[in-house]
Amino acid sequence: MKKNVMDVGALAVIVLICSMGSANAGCIGDITGIDYGCGDTVIESCLFNGNLNCSTKYGLIIGAEGITIDGNGRTITGPAEYVASEGVHNKGYNNVTVKNLKIEGFRFGIYFMDANNCSIANNTVSYGVGSGIWLFGSSGNNITGNEVEYGKDGHGILLSNGANGNIVRDNTLMTINGMGICVHEANENEFYHNIVCGNARGDVVVESGIENTGDNNTCDTTKNYNEGTNGVCTYSCAACLCSDGTLYGKCSSKDKPKYCDAGTGTLIDDCVRCGCLPGYACDNTTGKCYASQKCADGTPYGECSSDKPKYCDNGTGTLIDACLRCGCPSGYTCGIASGSCYETNCGCVADRNPSKIFGCGDTVTESCTFNCDLNCPIGHGLIIGADDITIDGRDYVLNGVEPRTCGGLGVQRSGIYNVGHDDITIKNLGIENFCNGIYLRGDENTGDIVDNNIITNCDVHHNGNDAEATATHGIKLKYVSRSTISDNWIHHNRGGGDSCEGGGNGIFLYAGDYNLIFNNTVCDNTKAGIFTKMKPRYNNISYNEVKGNGQGGIILRCKCCNSFSIEHNLATDNKGPGIYVGGPDNTLRFNTVTDNKNGSIYKNDASVADGIRISREAYNTTLISNNATGNDDVDIYVRGGLTATGYNNTYQNHLNYEDSLRLTGEGEEEVEGKRMVVWEEMLKEVKLGIEIPPVKVTPLMATLIVVIALAFILYGYLRKKT
Repeated sequence: MKKNVMDVGALAVIVLICSMGSANAGCIGDITGIDYGCGDTVIESCLFNGNLNCSTKYGLIIGAEGITIDGNGRTITGPAEYVASEGVHNKGYNNVTVKNLKIEGFRFGIYFMDANNCSIANNTVSYGVGSGIWLFGSSGNNITGNEVEYGKDGHGILLSNGANGNIVRDNTLMTINGMGICVHEANENEFYHNIVCGNARGDVVVESGIENTGDNNTCDTTKNYNEGTNGVCTYSCAACLCSDGTLYGKCSSKDKPKYCDAGTGTLIDDCVRCGCLPGYACDNTTGKCYASQKCADGTPYGECSSDKPKYCDNGTGTLIDACLRCGCPSGYTCGIASGSCYETNCGCVADRNPSKIFGCGDTVTESCTFNCDLNCPIGHGLIIGADDITIDGRDYVLNGVEPRTCGGLGVQRSGIYNVGHDDITIKNLGIENFCNGIYLRGDENTGDIVDNNIITNCDVHHNGNDAEATATHGIKLKYVSRSTISDNWIHHNRGGGDSCEGGGNGIFLYAGDYNLIFNNTVCDNTKAGIFTKMKPRYNNISYNEVKGNGQGGIILRCKCCNSFSIEHNLATDNKGPGIYVGGPDNTLRFNTVTDNKNGSIYKNDASVADGIRISREAYNTTLISNNATGNDDVDIYVRGGLTATGYNNTYQNHLNYEDSLRLTGEGEEEVEGKRMVVWEEMLKEVKLGIEIPPVKVTPLMATLIVVIALAFILYGYLRKKT
């Protein structure tokens, strides 16, 4: 009788718990029906029935072995305020599965510590500065079919501290700002069929560990990892993009319902997977979207008509002129105010055949000269299509009207876009309101560099936007050599993202040798004035005025930026260093580097407000006759352990640097640091209150002053004695 009473009581408790748990969205327990919510410890398998928006440090905490958390396609969103917030936290429980869950807003998406033989499958993670998926001391796990879409830093997948023998398969890792896969003190992990692209700090990085192997992965940059004949992964990222820049196995962000099919490398209709635009419905059989409403000519709501510049307006259901959105027919120009197109002979007129006029989006195949201001609201301005041509702007403006979206993979729209063509001259042209002002691009896969291009006397400004992470710049040079960038005004170009390739530099050089960047004014750009990376060599940066930029003036960021000559530049009033050197064997001469300020939004080694900052692996740097004074931090800074020598430099304070001595031709010792400020005192006329400029005294002058003073004292003494 007592047993029956106890059974009834237990059942009543379970029913009560079940009724309480069914009130809210969460993960519903398979056995008890408990509604597990934010911060709860899960002790049974459960299935999400709605989204969770958490203010707790942990989303869900694993509390038993052998259980499954099935997200059922739902989302768990975390708080930004916790330093170590985690979407799913598992400490010590084995044979656990986490699947089909979208995790966002946490510093760490999924964290397993000392948890073995688990499965993490088909989840989508965006995270903060931590990691998307982190296995710490956890072995024998399968990480399969997950997508890590975005991270502010950190790692897409991190295997650390004895996380051995795990299998990482069929994942897509595109953190943008972090590392794709990172291995730290972990061994014998296997990687197969992963797409690891667009990670600023490296795609597959083995910091420490042995026998970490893989095959058939896609990536571009690795460290201590090699599986393919190209020294990196089996496939390169460039080989895994569809025509609009969408990665294999992903939905296009530009054209719903297009899906980048990995089997064919083409965009296909797949509305079941990618959805449809508003006003459209999905045909599950064909994968196409069809308009539920159309304008009179059959154009679906929210789309451009084939009759440019007509647009089917969602609000009114009528066709309106919208050339900024839909463009104009060939031979017509967009009227920005009216939205209408008008016939014109405006564009870049072919020099040999004046009847040929290159307009917005056209491929230029011969030299031409502008005859008007050209407005190009969509696509590229002009595309270079042949070697040995000149585009002369004649001081007209090529206007993109507004940059629009400039983030994501693929090539963003540029005022002038040149892929692979040599002996090109672009001169006397204003370029504004594109994503890139000018983009010269070599082929990193074939090694076909862009050679002997000239950009001169151009006004490149207000390109890009800072509303998203971008990789766009005023002038972007990628695998470009033996080219000249001179006499340009490059200013107010914007960008977002704090990675090395983050947008907003005035001039951005990615690889490339023997270039001359000469006599440009580069000012008020979001990031650096002139920024270089990816092993460029033997470049000359001289006679430029670089001021008011957001991450320093001249930045040789890469530790392999070597053998540069940086001469006669003025780098002043930038936020961050005036000149930053990260690589070896560079020479800085006759530069004026003054009044560079704190306050850069970029918080890294290349953002400290030194005058000249010698850092990373900048061995054998030579400094000659530079004036570095009045900077917020150190005028000349050299990282400990590096070698920097020089003479005749002017500076008020320094760290790990002193000007050197040398012998004159007569064998006498001469102080090469003769312009160095030894001491400085402000003299003031007390009665009149007049401030006299500082008097700078060198060692030679100080010696002469002492000798003269002693002579006067001796003379006075002898006179008094006689």
